[in-house]
Formats: sequence, structure tokens, C-alpha cells
Amino acid sequence: MIKIDKPDSVPPSLCSEKTNTYRAELIAKKKYPNKHTVSDFSVSLNAYNQRYKERDVKTSLKAIYHNKCAFCEQRVEEWQVEHFRPKSIYYWLAYSWDNLLYCCSTCNRNKSNTFPIAKRAAVSDIDLNQIHQLGDAYDAFEKKEFINPEKENVFHLLLFDKKGKISSTDKRIQKTITELKIDRNWLNNRREEVYSEFEQKINSRLYEYNSGDTEAKIKLKGYIEDFIKDSASETKEYLAFRKYIVKHWLGLQAI
Repeated sequence: MIKIDKPDSVPPSLCSEKTNTYRAELIAKKKYPNKHTVSDFSVSLNAYNQRYKERDVKTSLKAIYHNKCAFCEQRVEEWQVEHFRPKSIYYWLAYSWDNLLYCCSTCNRNKSNTFPIAKRAAVSDIDLNQIHQLGDAYDAFEKKEFINPEKENVFHLLLFDKKGKISSTDKRIQKTITELKIDRNWLNNRREEVYSEFEQKINSRLYEYNSGDTEAKIKLKGYIEDFIKDSASETKEYLAFRKYIVKHWLGLQAI
């Protein structure tokens, strides 16, 4: 999980007449259709779903997230538009820009319709003029238990081990990790590979460096500088883990 800076500019399709019509119907029906209730609505379930999957929405999210999942940070070929607040509960936010995230299919499936809150759900007093910026207002009183990567910078509260396992002593962060299974074996192994590859490069030149070999010293410094550079690149996978290595484990950075 790494903080994402999302621009306020809303993709045009989310403000279109068709989207506004569908949104108005959801608000009137006080629910989002599913396969059992779609007959109560004017169009097919696919038509409602398509409004938040339009090309301009997906193109914008892909660019903002650098083709990486909002939660686990893996680069994905097949991805989904995730509703931070589930549309099955917050039907009026189905097409709200600040409620749409870029997500891998596994994290999206694990999260599903789960949205634990410590206080209470938002009431649907809907200001349509603010429909794309309601998240902040809801955050102020809902006491949500999931981390929103677009709103919160939690890097300083993340913990990793050298096997790539992620955890936190912060209850909200740990709940997000647990519920979405961000510590699943696949991700842990991929993160471990990042560290192992870096460690192997360092070890390959460490003996020569300790013996005073000038060329080894230059190459060793280059490996470290390259890793630090990668840890600042928004396009790299597992950026939080890379930053953690630099901050907590890179004892050789003064070389």
C-alpha cells in the first residue's frame, strides 16, 4: 500500500447525461441492481456496470495507478475498477470519481462487499453537486476500518520481513492486510525476490570491496544507487517494500 495522488479532474463519462440518469434511478430505488433485482430497473445490469467502466475512466485510473493494484501494488494485466465503498451498500457512489480505485482481481475479490466501520454507515443525504468528493465528508464520521490508498499515507506504519511478509501494529492497516490477504504467499514471494536480487548483487561484490578493490567499490555503490532510484520510481512494483528496504535495512548507503 502506497499513497496515490489522484487528480480531481473527473472523467467526462462519469458526468454524462446517461450516467446522471442511471445515478438518479439508483437513488430513487435506494439500491444497486443485482441479478435478482435487475428486473426492477429500466436497463440491464451490464448497462449499470458499464457506466463506471467506460474507456476514459479505465484509462485515467490505469495512468494514475501506473498499472498497479491500489492495495497489493502488483502490476496487473487483468484488472478491475474497485469501489472503495461498495456499490451494493453505497449505491449513490457507484459512479463517484473519489470512490473508484484500480485493483487486481484477487484483492477486489477478497474485499468484495466488505466495508467494516467502527461508528456507523453514511446516511444518503446526497449533495449531487459534491457527488465526486463525498468520501472526505464520510470519512470524518464513519471511522472506517479499511485504508484508502488515495487518502492515507501509511508507509511509516508498515512492517516487512526479508521474506516479503507485510504487517502492521496499526489495527486498521492490519485489518486491510488481513481482509484483502495482502500477505498472501504469491505476493510475499514476489516481494522476497526483490530483496533477494538486491542482496545477491551486493554480496557478489562485497568480498572484493572489503579487500579494497576499487572497481568492486564502484559497482557496489552503483547497485545501491540503482536500488534507491528504483525505490523512488512510481512505476515499480512493491514500492512500499522497496522504500522500507532503503529506510530500514540499507546499512551500506554511505558507501
